Amino acid sequence: MRLLVVALALLLLPIHANATWYPPPPVKPPVFTPGGTCTGCWAGPAGFIGFVGALVLYDIWRRNNCAGDVLGLGGPGFSSPSDPTQTTMLTVKDRGLCGRPKAIRVRG
Repeated sequence: MRLLVVALALLLLPIHANATWYPPPPVKPPVFTPGGTCTGCWAGPAGFIGFVGALVLYDIWRRNNCAGDVLGLGGPGFSSPSDPTQTTMLTVKDRGLCGRPKAIRVRG
């Protein structure tokens, strides 16, 4: 019986003697995939930037168009008189470009 235990111990000994311990592999960080977990993260800033961009485009349009302030937002030149010394852009009406059409003269 002792011989069987010693033989079994000698058979298992080389397996454990050569085995070395390796640390577990490092955990990889999560990779961002479009449409993944952060779908709503872009909706707020993108909507805000789109809204501000629409306001800027509307302001440029109303100052360069004879229709005036269609939405009634007001501002210098619309709800208050504009001053040429201000840093705001003058409206088309303030520049005198929205009157009746000028006649075309023929040279000759």
